[in-house]
Amino acid sequence: MKQDRAPPVLVHHQELARQPLISYQAIVQLIGATTTEAGLKVRAGLDTNTYPAGIKVSDAALATIAIERHAFHGDWNYTLSPRPP
Repeated sequence: MKQDRAPPVLVHHQELARQPLISYQAIVQLIGATTTEAGLKVRAGLDTNTYPAGIKVSDAALATIAIERHAFHGDWNYTLSPRPP
């Protein structure tokens, strides 16, 4: 079985193996440095805002969101769009 996605990403692990991941910024930079031979480029940024925990979203409120799930892992990959007023 040919693995066409994993090896290009592993190159970055070899380059960065000498650098400990001692901060969130280091992790974000590692993620942002990811590329593949197929041309995938990743943009990453650190969100330093604080958010309240434990907020529940009702099924009715969730149903109002325009969400388009992608064919590949739609539970992880999706597009959110604004709804017209």
